[in-house]
Amino acid sequence: MISTLLLATGAGCGGGGDDIGDGNGGRGGGNIDDRLDLVPPELEDIDNLAVVEFKNQLGDSIEATYLVPPGPDEPRPAVIVLHGAGGLYDDDSDPGVKELERQFEEWATLLYHEGYIVLMPASFFSRGYYEWSDRPGGLDTEDRLIMRVYDAAAALEFACDQREIDCDRVAVMGFSNGASISAMSMHESLHKVENFEQLSPDRPRFKISIPFYPGCGWKGLISLNFDDLEDMYFPYGPVHIQHAEEDSLLDDCETRLEQTELLTDVRSIGRNPFELTIHDNAGHGFDSSPNGSSEDRARERGRTTALDLLADALY
Repeated sequence: MISTLLLATGAGCGGGGDDIGDGNGGRGGGNIDDRLDLVPPELEDIDNLAVVEFKNQLGDSIEATYLVPPGPDEPRPAVIVLHGAGGLYDDDSDPGVKELERQFEEWATLLYHEGYIVLMPASFFSRGYYEWSDRPGGLDTEDRLIMRVYDAAAALEFACDQREIDCDRVAVMGFSNGASISAMSMHESLHKVENFEQLSPDRPRFKISIPFYPGCGWKGLISLNFDDLEDMYFPYGPVHIQHAEEDSLLDDCETRLEQTELLTDVRSIGRNPFELTIHDNAGHGFDSSPNGSSEDRARERGRTTALDLLADALY
């Protein structure tokens, strides 16, 4: 079955992922469950929290926040969360104190209480700045995509090296620029794309990707054209995008949907792995700072859908 483009409207309509909807209209509808009512604790109140460090294939050292909830002494599922252009940490924190941005405190709490191990790489802070607007000269948005794809791959490698994590059950979530990375990282031929040759074709793979309002043009690093099937984007696993009707970044994601639908047909695959859900009357950033009741509903449905998708894929 070819994936369908969904429009999330009134109560009862399905939510979805950043790049495409789940196609059945059943996720994220109805009453919002109590999982979303959790109040984020202070970081020091979460047990088994650590700051870890690993290197990517470019040789960059990446710092990440790492949370391990109580659980059985056996490998468990994990979720890697990728921040947007605003960075992982709140730059208004007291000097010498690193506090997660409110959005990521909330997601850390939600995922932690669902039993997932959580890894949140701080791509910008690791390179000396809190947010993208504070970057040093010489870095452009293409550089940002490249370095962060390597960061995501390194985060997955790190996760797979931990005895408490089941490498076959690791998801990736991202927001805005981080969402672009979480979608790009699923491309089946990414290691063949210029600038990404250092990625091993045998690297670990994410089980599922859930991007929130990504850009999907990716500076042309992966072609948006339909001229050559081999150059087109196609994910090796499920990509469920949650997007916003009033977000200018949506257009290229609809083109990616068309690419993947074409390749799904050509390959005679039963279902397109790329799904795009669009929340009506919502704009970019609805998960972090919803503006009005429509964006409140988009955030609630998006979060409920994401938790349901994770549970289905990882448990």
